[in-house]
Parts: sequence; C-alpha cells; structure tokens
Amino acid sequence: MHRDIKCANILLDLNGTVKVGDFGLAKQVIRGTPYGRSADIWSLGCTVLEMFIQRPPYPDDNWVSAFYQLGRGQLPPVPSSLPLVARECLRVNPDDLPSADELLGHPFVALPDSEQHVA
Repeated sequence: MHRDIKCANILLDLNGTVKVGDFGLAKQVIRGTPYGRSADIWSLGCTVLEMFIQRPPYPDDNWVSAFYQLGRGQLPPVPSSLPLVARECLRVNPDDLPSADELLGHPFVALPDSEQHVA
C-alpha cells in the first residue's frame, strides 16, 4: 500500500518514466477508518479524475469535508467521458473496486509485453 497516491506524488523523468513518490504523508491514517488496499485504488481513480478535469475532485473542500462526503456515499462529480477504468476506481463501496491485478491487466493501464518491468 502506498497510502498517498495523488497528482503531487506522480513523478515523470526526462525519459518519460513515471514513478510514484512519497513526500512523508503516507503513514498518516485517520484513526478508526479502515484503510486497506482499496484506498489506493480509490486514490488512483481520484488522481486520474484530477488529471482529466485539471483540478482536484473536491476543489472547494478540505480533506475533512471530503472524508465526510465519502462517508455519506457522495462521489465527486465524475464526467461520463472519464475512461471507464477510472470510473470503476471511483466506487464508494471498497468491495466494488477492482483489484490492482485487474487494473494492471486492463488495456488502458497495461504496457506492451516488451516494456513490462519494475524499476
């Protein structure tokens, strides 16, 4: 688990290699909140949404308000033109989210076999 996937932690080098960084906030978890691998899937969906709409998914809210909205099952506005794989990552119920393995096998995410490697 990364625990802090967001646009600010996505790094791109001059060769076009993408890496996920962590600038020290990944271990901060709200007490009493179940935090599993599904939270990273949700965060990935929010990150793709933010890149797509070019602003944060909850632009006028602080993180406490965003957690409150999520707890009430309120999704951020999601345009129907957002790729389906990203929309599948924005489901409120963690049991309804795709697994990392499912996402890695999706054509939107998968690299050609010649480029599959771990840096």
